[in-house]
Amino acid sequence: MRLLILLIGCLLSFGFSQKLSTAEDEERSKTCGRIPNQNAKTNDELSPWSVRVVDKFFHPATLISKRHVLTSSSTLIKKVQNEDRWTWGTGGPDVDIAKCENKQMVVPPDSITVDLVACNNHFLCPWRPKVLIKSAHYIGPCDAKSSPEGLLIVEMERDIPEDSEYYIPACIPESDISIAIDEQLMSHKADSDSNNNEIIELLPTTIIACSTPSDHLFCAEFSKSPEGSTNPLIKRVDAVDTVVGFSIYCNEDCKKETFASVTFYKDQICDIAGICKKTSPGPYAPKQIPPPTEISLSNKFNKLTKSEDVANTESCGKPTNPGSSLPIDLTPWTVNVNTPNDNGYIYNPATLISKRHVVVAAFALFEDEPAKYFDGTAVDLSKCQNNVMEIPTEYIKKTTVDLSTCNDPSKCGSQLSKQVKSAVYFGVCEPEVRALGVVLLEMDSDLPAELPYFVPSCIPEKKVPEVGDSLHLHSIGQDKNKQYTRRISVAKTEKCTGFYRMYCQICATQTDCNEHSNGGLSRTQNGREVLIGVMYYHDSTCKVEDLVSMEVLSDLFCLYAGICNTKSTDNATGQKNGGKDSQKQSVPQKQAGNPKKPDGAEETGDGGDDSKVDTASSCVLTIYFSAVAFSLMSTLFGF
Repeated sequence: MRLLILLIGCLLSFGFSQKLSTAEDEERSKTCGRIPNQNAKTNDELSPWSVRVVDKFFHPATLISKRHVLTSSSTLIKKVQNEDRWTWGTGGPDVDIAKCENKQMVVPPDSITVDLVACNNHFLCPWRPKVLIKSAHYIGPCDAKSSPEGLLIVEMERDIPEDSEYYIPACIPESDISIAIDEQLMSHKADSDSNNNEIIELLPTTIIACSTPSDHLFCAEFSKSPEGSTNPLIKRVDAVDTVVGFSIYCNEDCKKETFASVTFYKDQICDIAGICKKTSPGPYAPKQIPPPTEISLSNKFNKLTKSEDVANTESCGKPTNPGSSLPIDLTPWTVNVNTPNDNGYIYNPATLISKRHVVVAAFALFEDEPAKYFDGTAVDLSKCQNNVMEIPTEYIKKTTVDLSTCNDPSKCGSQLSKQVKSAVYFGVCEPEVRALGVVLLEMDSDLPAELPYFVPSCIPEKKVPEVGDSLHLHSIGQDKNKQYTRRISVAKTEKCTGFYRMYCQICATQTDCNEHSNGGLSRTQNGREVLIGVMYYHDSTCKVEDLVSMEVLSDLFCLYAGICNTKSTDNATGQKNGGKDSQKQSVPQKQAGNPKKPDGAEETGDGGDDSKVDTASSCVLTIYFSAVAFSLMSTLFGF
């Protein structure tokens, strides 16, 4: 009987709202409300819990756990003027108020989504698809004669990615948290500016006296009138930021607003979301971001050994004739990647990054939305994991690297070409948008030592890209005679302003534009040229240019190709090293999209006690053994 009850409970649990486990709530209580950068000055950094919920419009909301968002009930439920009824949104279907019991009511989950792209810095919160909702609840008074003066708690269909260093939930207040008249608080609100760019607005707010119908409401006045009336209110409690209220209606200019108290509904939030544990004291503790792990490849890469990586680091980025002013001498790492099309071959400017590795923009092998390979076959982006995807063997076999990219055989060789043996994609995996990324290629053999005029460009250290000028685009373009030749043009990076701003995207402009120009963007650093970006798209004016950041993806080149910038004085255990003969590999931490633990999984404190099994695993085991038992009984007893 106990087994049957557990089985039924497990079956019912799938597809319904999932509270935080005790371990997840414990972890939340230790990290909530604490900003990672204690020297932060931008609103983006000061409010990593600011997100938005979306119906027909965007509404400010606050992240309160890795899968739960809190906002004002007024974002979705509206009181019909002069009538005792509510509707789902303005002019929407009626709310069945009879289903609101004990200050709780289920909200249709398909009516809203969550937008995590609320800040202005796309390296902190890059474009992601809007997150679907698994469940949503209204918590507040159940009286249609008045406005829905409560909160909306939303459970997302998927958790915030484990590898995200940016998103931090705000804390939920304890029952003894009080708000006093004249107390100074702060409104943290995700909004848009006049150019429709995402911004986070922080407004000083003062608690004021007002006449409210019950103790679940309080009033506050803003330092200036904000846009809209759904403003989250934050109070700093014991050095952690705590969300204490959401505005539900305001006066004419919305400078004074009435707020629903989060403290008042603390028990309902605990009951629905499992956010129950008292906030733990202490400063911010950095997330332990797992390093990227290799996916299994059919065509494995021959990584640089440690000694090869040391040699690559010492020679990269230095032309053999640095005193020359000719592009043919100053860009010895510029090559072509050739892929077939109906008219012959497409020549794609690429960059040599070791004696056997080349990097090229992803459009060399596939492009368009939805993505297609050069023969028109759709790219199966479901195989793209952790922003990495293997290129199928049939396309690798049709891809070659053309090394002779100038008309001087003494500097480029004569008709030198190599077959590609391995290829892997790094970049955006979302099927809704273009595959902004690069492809790492390995040639079928190393460059011969007797060809000293081929020199690899350097790979940068992993870091957040910065805007800079005095950069150089090393490319292959057309001269005045329409002949393809190596080119170098001056460029500078700028802030990206497009709607889709990806985690690995940088933007630039060229001063000397050539509409046929593509290739690698480099920065002179300690006398060497360091590849910081790969051109993905530019218009005919070169004023709108999107590139893939090599600084963001740097750790993947170490992991897959062994190009880790190992210096001869480095010891094997102290530096990142992807070579065969390395003793230990240390990879920069942040990488978008690492795998998550299964929902509900709990880590043990002793490194893996097998006696501790999470709820989801128990359900799976229960269902499995129940099925086995039922099969045996059917065989033995004939039912």
